[in-house]
Amino acid sequence: MSLKHLIWASAALALSASAAEVKTTYYQLDLGDSWHEQVQKEQDGTLVAIYTNLATADIITIAVVPASPLSAEQTGTKTIANLAVQNGTAQPLTRERNYYRTDIEVQDYSGRYYFSEADGTVVSINIMNPQGQKDFTESLKLLKSLDSKVAGLFPEL
Repeated sequence: MSLKHLIWASAALALSASAAEVKTTYYQLDLGDSWHEQVQKEQDGTLVAIYTNLATADIITIAVVPASPLSAEQTGTKTIANLAVQNGTAQPLTRERNYYRTDIEVQDYSGRYYFSEADGTVVSINIMNPQGQKDFTESLKLLKSLDSKVAGLFPEL
């Protein structure tokens, strides 16, 4: 099963498990009617959450790593290197406001990564949608509504 089919299958199963408001150790987020939470796991302070929008086929993954051994920039550089091993491509990492960014292509998806940090905690946010769309409007709208519980931790999009 391809990555695309696996994501769509899990998104369809999660429709009944959708939560309108998400609260984590690091942020609050109102998903509204369009977005659905697929996964939210927190272990030893590390958080991984995945959100999907079936109308746009967008997928957002947020990973928060406290006491990270890598900076946001190092995490971005390592992510780009890992994509090359998986036959993906990435644009060079660029610095913007309080974060680093790269646009990527992997399998049948276009995407964008954001990396930011505050006080040793690193955030990695990945937006993906079917290749060719490259329209991250809905994902960015959701991410801009994110209410951070840690000052300066999330990208100022």
